[in-house]
Amino acid sequence: MVFKLKTLTFFWIIFFFYPALLVSAQSNENSEAPLRVITKTIEPFVMAGSDTGFSIDLLHSLVERMGYEYQLMERVLGVNDLLVAVENNEADMAIAAITINSERDKRVDFSHSMFDSGLQILVSQNQKGSKFRFSILMPLFKIVGGLIFLMFIVANIVWFSERKKNTDFSERYLVGVWEAFWWSAVTITTVGYGDKVPRGILGRIIGITWMFLGLFLIAYFTSSITSTLTVESLQSSINGFSDLIGKSVGTVENTTSDRFLQSKNISPVGFKTISEAYQALEEGKIEAIVYDAPVLQYYAATDGLGKVKTVGKIFQKEQYGIAFPSGSSLRKMTNTALLKLKEDGTYQQIQEKWFGVSE
Repeated sequence: MVFKLKTLTFFWIIFFFYPALLVSAQSNENSEAPLRVITKTIEPFVMAGSDTGFSIDLLHSLVERMGYEYQLMERVLGVNDLLVAVENNEADMAIAAITINSERDKRVDFSHSMFDSGLQILVSQNQKGSKFRFSILMPLFKIVGGLIFLMFIVANIVWFSERKKNTDFSERYLVGVWEAFWWSAVTITTVGYGDKVPRGILGRIIGITWMFLGLFLIAYFTSSITSTLTVESLQSSINGFSDLIGKSVGTVENTTSDRFLQSKNISPVGFKTISEAYQALEEGKIEAIVYDAPVLQYYAATDGLGKVKTVGKIFQKEQYGIAFPSGSSLRKMTNTALLKLKEDGTYQQIQEKWFGVSE
């Protein structure tokens, strides 16, 4: 009887306490296994050559609040590499500067927004001194060529009418037409040296007509040159998105900025990394970069200081999130921790550290 009572008591103890022991064991197991976190270098969110940056500081605060340890895995080159690693459960989460959009949301789960961003334009500090485009000379060549041709026609008419009775114009064709061409040039420009003048009635009628016509031709010639050079001056300066039409624009390939530019019928020059785009801009191979605003602003204020600058307003608003495998329980825990960090001011402190402002 005593044996049966002990057995029954042991059974009830196991029945009531085993689930709790199992949960505790699983919790200990989870806390002992560090989270596998994959990232990519993109300053100032993830700094090159060190485990620091806005995203890394935020990650550290999040996992500490969640009661986990984490391990940063080998860095990858592109955002798509981050998503593939998470999709294939090769990592528990991915964090850097990953834009949330509907296409990516089909592949992975995203946390709440961890940073509000958008796209902006980066140009050379001396963009107006960019290399001269010889294409603008073509309209000028056409105008000058047309004027010279018209002067040659008038010279032939004057020579033909003056050659026999005016010693100012030789009867020999080449010499005489050259002298008439000289008269045509100084007359149309209103210089009028007077060394050669038509003396016949027809010649003087042509001369008077040529003088008045010259006033309009010179005015047209001057306005055409001025407008062409003005257009070139405006086209060489990029101050906003509308100025990108017809320009060589660079961005990182297979990113949201790449797809946005293509949707606006702008074919960008694609680079594997933003560092390659910076170098191309500074070498004059491209005229502008369109990419994530905080990344461009940070570069313009640090390594690119004095060499590049951001222009125009931020457009195409975006939000960065942390990516998880579909159905991951970490997503809800991370969202809760992120909200608490914003409520207690920790998030604002991290943001002020890296950007100098808070939301």
